[in-house]
Amino acid sequence: MGTAPGIAAIVLFYVALYALFAAGAIGLIGAAIHTAERREWPRWRRALFIVGAVPAAFLAGWLVFALVWPFLQLRKTRTPGPRRRLLYVAAAMSVLLPSGCVAGTVVAGPCSFDPPPGDQLVVTILDDTPAAVTVVDCLDERCAEAQNSTAVAAGRRASMPLEGCAGGTMGVLAAGTDVLQSCISEPTEDENGNLRPVTISEGHSCGSGMTGRRVRVLGPGG
Repeated sequence: MGTAPGIAAIVLFYVALYALFAAGAIGLIGAAIHTAERREWPRWRRALFIVGAVPAAFLAGWLVFALVWPFLQLRKTRTPGPRRRLLYVAAAMSVLLPSGCVAGTVVAGPCSFDPPPGDQLVVTILDDTPAAVTVVDCLDERCAEAQNSTAVAAGRRASMPLEGCAGGTMGVLAAGTDVLQSCISEPTEDENGNLRPVTISEGHSCGSGMTGRRVRVLGPGG
């Protein structure tokens, strides 16, 4: 776990980033509505234009709008004052936040920028033992609680969704039970955005004496 100031800084960064996303998306949609009304298009054409602006705003248009809008407003607002100072702040945020995300991804890898819900990837599990098992995604290091229950037959493969950057623990349960047999360290996303396959035989003892104890499995399969 990080220090309290570090966690607070990360939270503030994501709050600012999502605020930028919301402002950019809403601003682009509002600009589309204003443009359609100003040009006095027929109602059907106006509706199509606005409907098309919605997915564009959420895919990438929000970033374009957020980057361009503060600078356009600065050109229009020549008089010094609070509004111009706020526009300087908005312009700086619109450049620094996305640039920081890109720079972090390039320098430290894709997991350096991992906003919720994270990178939802799929891990391949090979049961290389003679017995069928059930694999779960542990919610803590002890694996007292888990989710995403996935059955794997002996000698077969199965796939299970994982959050690719979080790391953590996978629990191996005896088939048809909630008894914890072993734990496997979750793989993390590589530079190509993939998770390496895992095998049941690489399991190890679980922390805090949880091996042999019952696990509370939440959600489907629990």
